[in-house]
Amino acid sequence: MLKNEGSKIKKTFFSDEMEVKLSDLSDTAKTWIPPAKNKVKTEGVRKDVKLNCWSVISWNGATSFHIYKTNMKNDIYQDILEKHAMETEDNYGDKEVCF
Repeated sequence: MLKNEGSKIKKTFFSDEMEVKLSDLSDTAKTWIPPAKNKVKTEGVRKDVKLNCWSVISWNGATSFHIYKTNMKNDIYQDILEKHAMETEDNYGDKEVCF
């Protein structure tokens, strides 16, 4: 990297996914005041609420998050890559992006 002044890192993007479980939060009750109401509402978090997020980040920018509910499998990953290919390519101008 140092020999090439980081030129390779500028041509690299990083793809990652993460899982968020609401049941893992330390505060399992959420409280808010609905719009145009004066009464406070409290609701417990359902234990089975889970969301997954995916995104790409690079020297040139990042894509939007892709949020999905199921576990990551090959066909789901391929679908996500296809849906975000144009966003990723936009970060690299006229260079071709290969997943």
